[in-house]
Formats: sequence, structure tokens, C-alpha cells
Amino acid sequence: MPPRIPDSLSSILPKRERKSLGALQVYPEHVSFNSQDPGESIYILMRSHIAVNIGWIIRLFVGLLAPPILTFLVIFFNSILESRGIPPIEISDLLPVSNWLMIVLFYYSLAVSYALANFLDWYFDVYLVTNLRILHVDFRVFTGKFVAEAALVNIEDVSTHIIGFLPSFFDYGDVLVQTAAEKTKFNLLSLPSPSWFRDVITDLSNLAKGKRERGYGNHADTVYEAPSNMEEEGGEP
Repeated sequence: MPPRIPDSLSSILPKRERKSLGALQVYPEHVSFNSQDPGESIYILMRSHIAVNIGWIIRLFVGLLAPPILTFLVIFFNSILESRGIPPIEISDLLPVSNWLMIVLFYYSLAVSYALANFLDWYFDVYLVTNLRILHVDFRVFTGKFVAEAALVNIEDVSTHIIGFLPSFFDYGDVLVQTAAEKTKFNLLSLPSPSWFRDVITDLSNLAKGKRERGYGNHADTVYEAPSNMEEEGGEP
């Protein structure tokens, strides 16, 4: 069931949508986080564009092909030696076959672990936009989770940087948010549709500032009302 969109949001985020294979979600379902305030609703969930995974996927593919390629090269080299009357190299003379099998299994387990770590790092490293703030949940497989945030009312300037062939081709780039707080810069890296996101953040910030100027006193009231059926329980990103 689609959320009820407040009039103040209808021109900024008119409908629920999902783009870039889930890297961009407007009005995401079943999402919450630990420090979420009462009445605070999540309007946008974003991850880095899926194209940022191309590099490690290529490295993984090359790594998976390395053992069979090496085996082929050994067989080819042995055929050359035999054609010249030279005894071929027997890998079983170096190590027993069972040991080679264990080495190969260990190698491929490392490859699977490498792929899983990179995927989890991408999937759980998210940016959230709520009716109060922008949050970056920086998930690191081996060191834990780090969270940074910037209040919408403190945002002063939003700019985009799209550099390189892949970002231009797939339409992703960095968004730099400058705030009035002590930490003046908030970097959101490799986001899909960065120009769209820049415009949305600018509009939401202006809306938040307008509400504050009209006399909303506390932090929880500085932005518009939340859609009634959007506060759904869910897993922490």
C-alpha cells in the first residue's frame, strides 16, 4: 500500500519508487535505525551505485580463473618438455595430491570470503534521509559500524561531482553537503542520480528552514509531518 504523501512533500517526493537495483529507494519499507527519534520517518535510502562493485567483481573473476589457467600452463609446459625428450614436471613430486587439494579449497574459500566482504560492505553502507537529517551508516566488515549525520536545517550548500567515464555513463557521482555545524562537509560517495539527490536535499533543507522560521521551537518539529503509515518496524540497516 503506498504511503500517504503530505502536501508539503508531494512536489519533492511524489511517490514510492525503487531505482538502480535497490541502490535508491524513496519511502523504503521495513527500515529503521537505532537512534531514530519518535515521529522521525525515513524518506530516502541510498547506497553507492551498483557499478562501484565492478572493480572487485573483475578481480574476483580473475582470481577464480587463476588456478585452472595455472594448471593449463603446467600441462602445456610439460607437453613441450616431453616433445623434447625432457621429463615433465610432476606436481605430485612437490606435494601430495591431498595437500594440493587442500590448498585449492583454501584458496577458493578466501575468494568467497573476499566476495562476501565486499558485497556486505556495499549493501550495508547506506545513506538515509529522514524528515530531520541525513545519516551515513558506514558499515565495515572487520571494524564495526560508524554513523555520521547532518541536520537538514543546518545545510547551507549542496554540490555534485561526476568525474570519469563510468560515473558519467551510469549516472552516479559524489554529493558534497556543506553545513553550518562544526563538521562543515558531509560527503556522500558514488550515489545514483546525484543531480536529482542534490535537488531533493536542497528542497528538503529549504522546507525545514521555512518551518523553523515560522516558529517551530524544537528539533522534532522543524520539518513536515510524517506520512501516517510509513513508520514501519524493520531491521536496522
